[in-house]
Amino acid sequence: MLDRAAQLLEREAGEWAGSGSCAQSDPEEFFPEAGETSLLAVRICSRCEVREPCLEYAMEHNEVLGIWGGLTRRQRIKLSRLRASADRSRAAATHDAARRSRAIEIVVTAMDGAGRHTVVDCR
Repeated sequence: MLDRAAQLLEREAGEWAGSGSCAQSDPEEFFPEAGETSLLAVRICSRCEVREPCLEYAMEHNEVLGIWGGLTRRQRIKLSRLRASADRSRAAATHDAARRSRAIEIVVTAMDGAGRHTVVDCR
């Protein structure tokens, strides 16, 4: 079963899947029983060249089982929430920056020396 899963993963994920440190390890280590964590799998992942694409694959495909990119399912869920929060913060900051830019344009509308209103483009 795990051999078939490995073949499907390599076909779907691309070349990185076959070059991971886990390719030379017992697949059972990366799929611990419920409530257990495989410290060996986490250690193997920590030295792996393809840790990042492995983790991204798991995140994009909502992998619920196993250790991927050195993270457990719980850790991947937490990372996903942190990323979503950061995305919301970035969107809010972009919105705030645009609003401040409009406010600055209004503020720099001032009277020039001759008493005329002028707008200074400050972008």
